[in-house]
Amino acid sequence: MAGVTEPWYREAFRAHYLEVYRHRDDASAAREAAFAARALGLERGDRVLDVACGAGRHVRALRALGFSVTGVDLSPELLREARGRKGGGTYVRADMRALPFAPRFRAATLFFTSFGYFESEAEDRGVLRGVAGCLVPGGRMLLDAMNRERVRETLVPESDETVGGTRVRSERRISADGRRVEKKVRVEKAGGIVAEYVESVRLYGPAELHRLLEEAGFGVRARYGDLRGSPFTPDAERLVLVGERRC
Repeated sequence: MAGVTEPWYREAFRAHYLEVYRHRDDASAAREAAFAARALGLERGDRVLDVACGAGRHVRALRALGFSVTGVDLSPELLREARGRKGGGTYVRADMRALPFAPRFRAATLFFTSFGYFESEAEDRGVLRGVAGCLVPGGRMLLDAMNRERVRETLVPESDETVGGTRVRSERRISADGRRVEKKVRVEKAGGIVAEYVESVRLYGPAELHRLLEEAGFGVRARYGDLRGSPFTPDAERLVLVGERRC
């Protein structure tokens, strides 16, 4: 229908995403998966659900550690890429607001700012409830989010990078109400503009995320400042929470 535009995350997570975020590679995924396994208390053979799995780099890393991993994502392009790579894993296309799984997983992971995409907090709350519904009682979730205060204090307004013939120009700002970080992205190649969209992610503070997890049926077990296990501080790199589904 004329005049109707798709949500930003449908455009952002097409094949060009792998070029925009090419620094997010398999080596970093291996380190992050190893930390997640420790933080979640996983044992070999446990079933793990990777939400917003993209091209599957964390799925492959978790499988290499001996877990049975299912990746779920909305992007058909990134799922096609995931299925075409070595390393195995099961991949399912679904919206994270409507996860199609029975409670059979021992753990779930949401890596690299896979939370806060939607317009309302109610939708974000629904995502957490949906993840809880996929976990067995006592199952755990690792949520890797941006540290709101660090983002507000260190935001880089503009960047312009060219790698391998692809130019990525970004303009960043905090929304007028201070609740979201917005990034206008333009991806260009020799033939012209490949993609142009505005990412918009809701920013949560620690207390807010704790509240949302509690409301979704989780007890917060741990809080970290990055995916290496550093303590969380106001200027920490990330806000990483581990929640446990209550029985």
